[in-house]
Amino acid sequence: MEHRFVNYIPDYLKENIIYISNNSNIVIHLCACGCKNKVVTPISPIQWSYTYNGESISLSPSIGNWNFDCKSHYWIRDNQIVWAEKWGNGKISEVQKNEQIEIDDFYNKEVVDRKDSSFNKFLKFLKLK
Repeated sequence: MEHRFVNYIPDYLKENIIYISNNSNIVIHLCACGCKNKVVTPISPIQWSYTYNGESISLSPSIGNWNFDCKSHYWIRDNQIVWAEKWGNGKISEVQKNEQIEIDDFYNKEVVDRKDSSFNKFLKFLKLK
């Protein structure tokens, strides 16, 4: 696969190209199985991250296209597709449930952290909040 850093994701994606948009914090490509579905990987502390070594892109963790008919599962490492084992519906459901719990916990923690910020503690001290 090739990679391209872009400001905005193009309307039409080409096969075998990984598009990286730091403006949008996403990496997008067409599914590696050839089904032509768009695979969007949000870059965030709890979803995907990418590394760029000056020549190639790697994404982590693996990409599981559980909502596609193909249910493909792979990694992108150094611009190469590395196929992973196929998962059954039970395993997919379990992983999706756990991922959603992690996402909810992360964002709930962010809300709690904001409530307990030094500025909010100062406002409470002044009894303005």
